[in-house]
Amino acid sequence: MMDQKKNLIHASCVSVNGHGVLIMGPSGSGKSDLALRLIAAGGRLVSDDYVHIGNFNGELMAMTPSAIAGLIEVRGVGLVRFPYLSTIKVDLVLALTDRPPGNAPEERLPEAQYQQLQGVDVPLLPFYPFEASAVDKVKAAVLYYAGRAGKKRRP
Repeated sequence: MMDQKKNLIHASCVSVNGHGVLIMGPSGSGKSDLALRLIAAGGRLVSDDYVHIGNFNGELMAMTPSAIAGLIEVRGVGLVRFPYLSTIKVDLVLALTDRPPGNAPEERLPEAQYQQLQGVDVPLLPFYPFEASAVDKVKAAVLYYAGRAGKKRRP
C-alpha cells in the first residue's frame, strides 16, 4: 500500500542489474540517451521521460505511466518500443550535469549525497552522461550503493 499518493515527475528510469536507477535532468540533458545505452548494455526500461514515483512502505518505487509504457524516445528516429518493467524500487538517482568531470571541481572520493523523494532518502550521484565510460560508471555506482544499503544513511 502506498504511504503517499504517487507523483508524476520528468525523469527516466531503467533497471540495472535489478536495481532501479532514476535519471533526472532537464529536457535535452541526455536522460533518454543514457537510458538507451543502459538498455543496450543489458538494462531494462521502466519508463522514459515521465515516471510515477511513490512511497511504498518506506521505499521509493518508480512506475510506468500507462500511456507511455514500453516507449523510449530515440532522437532522430522516433518513439521505439522496448520490453519494460512496470514497477521497480529506486536504488539510485542520477542528477545529470552538463559538464564533463575534467571541467568541474570534483572530489575524488566524495561524501555520499541523498535526494529525498516522496519522503524517502535515495542515494544521489551528480552525473555527466556523455562520457564513453558512462554506462560502466552507472553499473559501478549501482554495485557500490547496493553494498552500502542500510549503512550510514543520512538521518
